[in-house]
Amino acid sequence: MKAQNKELTSFLRVVISDITRDSKEASDEEVIKKLKTLKENAIIMSNAYEIGILDSYLPSMFSLEQVREVVIDIVTKGGYTSKQQIGKVMTDVRNHPDVKKIENKLVSEILKDILV
Repeated sequence: MKAQNKELTSFLRVVISDITRDSKEASDEEVIKKLKTLKENAIIMSNAYEIGILDSYLPSMFSLEQVREVVIDIVTKGGYTSKQQIGKVMTDVRNHPDVKKIENKLVSEILKDILV
C-alpha cells in the first residue's frame, strides 16, 4: 500500500469490512467463502480488476486432472464401487490434506462418471 494505489486500498477496505461485518474474527474457511462470493459477484459484473485482486488472496485450486487423481485415489483405496457410496467418498475428500484446493462440485461430477 506504500505505492499509494488508492483504488486498491479502497477495494481492500471494502473487502475487510465485508468479511468482518458479522464478527470481528473470522475463520480461514469463512474468509475463503466470503472471498469466493465476492469473486463470483465480480465475475457477474465483469470486473477484471477486482477478480485479479481476489484471485491473489484465494488459495490456488486444483485443476480438473488433479481433482480427478485425488478422487480416483480415494475411490481405489476405499474400495468404493457404487453411487450409493458417494457420501463416504465425499467424507474422505473432506479429510484430504488439500481439501481447501478441491472444489466439491468437480468431485461430485467426477464421482458420477466413475461410480456405477
